[in-house]
Amino acid sequence: MQKIKLIAILLIMASKLVAQDIYQTEKVFIQTDRESYLKGDTIWMSASVYDATSLLPSIQSGIAHIVVYNEKNAPLAHLKVKLENGKGDAFYPIPKNQSGTKIQIKSYTNVMRNFEEKYFFVKDISLNSTPAAVATKNELNPKVLFFPEGGHIVDNLTCKVALKAHEFGKIPKTFEGKIVDSKGTMVTTFFFDTQGLSTMFLKPVSGEKYFAVYKLGDKEYKDELPAAEPYGFVLAVDNVVFQDGALVDVYSNLNEPQKLTLIAQQRGEVLTRIPFETTSTLHRFNLDGKNIPFDGIVQIMIKDESGKTLNERLIYHRKNNPFKTKIINYKNSRVFKGSVSFDLEVTDNSGKAVSDADLNVAVEDIAYSKNGSDLSLEKYLKFDADLGEISVNTDSIKSLEPTISKFYLDNLMLTLKWPRKSGDQKFLSEKTLMLEGKVSLNGRSFGAGLCHLFFQDKVGWSSYVAETDGRGVFKVAGFWMDSVKIVATDAFGTQLDLKLAEEFVPGVAYDNSAFEKIDDETLSEADLKSNAIQLEEIVVKSTVDLKNDFRRKAYAWLPDAEFVPNAEELSKFDRSISLVEYFVGELNHPSTADSITKTKLKTAVYMDGKRVPQDFITLVKPSDIILIDKITNAAKIKKMGETSVSVVNILTKKDKNVNTVFKSPKTITWLGAAATKEFYSPTYKVRVLNRPIDKRKTLHWATNLKTDADGKVKVSFSNSDTSKAYRVIVNGSDEVGHFFNLEQILR
Repeated sequence: MQKIKLIAILLIMASKLVAQDIYQTEKVFIQTDRESYLKGDTIWMSASVYDATSLLPSIQSGIAHIVVYNEKNAPLAHLKVKLENGKGDAFYPIPKNQSGTKIQIKSYTNVMRNFEEKYFFVKDISLNSTPAAVATKNELNPKVLFFPEGGHIVDNLTCKVALKAHEFGKIPKTFEGKIVDSKGTMVTTFFFDTQGLSTMFLKPVSGEKYFAVYKLGDKEYKDELPAAEPYGFVLAVDNVVFQDGALVDVYSNLNEPQKLTLIAQQRGEVLTRIPFETTSTLHRFNLDGKNIPFDGIVQIMIKDESGKTLNERLIYHRKNNPFKTKIINYKNSRVFKGSVSFDLEVTDNSGKAVSDADLNVAVEDIAYSKNGSDLSLEKYLKFDADLGEISVNTDSIKSLEPTISKFYLDNLMLTLKWPRKSGDQKFLSEKTLMLEGKVSLNGRSFGAGLCHLFFQDKVGWSSYVAETDGRGVFKVAGFWMDSVKIVATDAFGTQLDLKLAEEFVPGVAYDNSAFEKIDDETLSEADLKSNAIQLEEIVVKSTVDLKNDFRRKAYAWLPDAEFVPNAEELSKFDRSISLVEYFVGELNHPSTADSITKTKLKTAVYMDGKRVPQDFITLVKPSDIILIDKITNAAKIKKMGETSVSVVNILTKKDKNVNTVFKSPKTITWLGAAATKEFYSPTYKVRVLNRPIDKRKTLHWATNLKTDADGKVKVSFSNSDTSKAYRVIVNGSDEVGHFFNLEQILR
């Protein structure tokens, strides 16, 4: 009789032990307002970023990337989504002339690039009212795949083996397979379930080979099982019959005792680490389910003294859906353009309210979308994001009776291994946007030094002083919105040739080898200065009456001092900022003057009546300046909305202002962070005749809704002129790692 050693294990979370083989990366989930669209519609998207290990909201990255592809996998748009506390919104208008029947979105953060692209978020979107049918292959190449529990089978030890039907097509109801040895003697039989999975027990005899034999149609197939190890350990886990947690058995056929460690971990935290010695053929461990904190995958491993993993097994622990999301207080006026409202309520299994749950809510007219979502936030984070090879709908499995769903989930877990391990952190998280470029002039490298970068985006202007290396390459971090125009100059205001590095797009080759090249010829300071002098124009004295110029309106055309440079004064300076300081005194130190958002400045700088960063003065030549106003009166400055000691307003010649600089041939256009806008949601409080027909397909779209102290959040919207029933899709999470999802039809 075997000696059984029973070890009861309490899983102590308070220890906060660090798990082994933990990788530092993130997971992105994109919720869209619908699952299918018509050409010309707008896709509304919400990006949620989570720590890939703990599944807690991530604040590591400040930017999420969403790339939209056409049916031929060519990129249509690259959206850089600004994140706040791991959340961000975006939208994509589908062109009316978009070809094909589908588009695809991929999403990732920069730190996710340390792993394969298969871990990026991917979602196919139909451009028809119903998804296009997927053609099935006529030619099959069936094969039975084998997955020994714990990783391998061992001579003379009974081991559970999962079997998976690979490329079988439709499995006949009468299908029956056999396991035979090398002599053809039948050992056992197997049958596949509706998911194409099966399990069996095998006790291999030393030196024997085993095969799966089966027939499909008139053809017979034979697949060989993996060879058995002569010595080793078998890891057997039961969390189906054993209802509370998991029962873990470790079998050994070794004569000599071995020092091993049992480790169980979930979401990056070690639940238990138990050293033991194989003094018997069986060691048993009881993992108490009360101390497994979350629904989801638990990784169980056996390691030797060197830390090498000998056996590994994944299980899915279910806590009987401890959280519920439901719709209450549903009110529908049942008239077109009428009001509709309901409350979303989130509770735990005891009925206690869950406050501060972060929810995204989409309400769509089901007349335009026959199918609901097949991808919930919970399913994606717990399964697909790591185990993307899964072809089964795990949500449908979990909807079965608890015992049945446990059985199906356990069969599925037997076929899976934890795919990701720790890797090099080559790509760092983006806290903000990163711009890399190379500057030169007339084919000659700028070399190592300081170049000035000027940006014009949807928000306004900004400037940076960037340090270049010997190749003339620079990197700057900042935040720019939508379409961005960029100009590079040297310290004298000479515009430089600017080339930006190609950006990474999944599935698209890019080449930045030119950025590695060091040019033979490098510009000197004398070269740059001479270029600046050559660009100066002949000074013509202005005859324009500036007394009532609209550019002076902010201070009621009454500066405290005004200066009109003459030809002699203009000829003294090769830098505009030197000319300005000649008249008004020293401006701000560069470290405090490179952004118009600074508030505690000595002098606020305006050009042609618009607030600009101080460095923008260098964008115009001294000969372009026709007037300099200085305002020192505190009341005037306050009225202008400034807090500085003084304000300087520089007026330039016609067509020589800052805006014209961004129209030069050397201006580069770059795509910054994706613009956001408010979802259109009309309210019809007053009945008006002859109103346009409302044919909205998405009736309501709201992100980052927070439940109150009672676990509730109010949702209200106006009906369209066509909708009679609605599909409500809710996805969300809280700060401690619980997930909430709901899909429900309202009529």
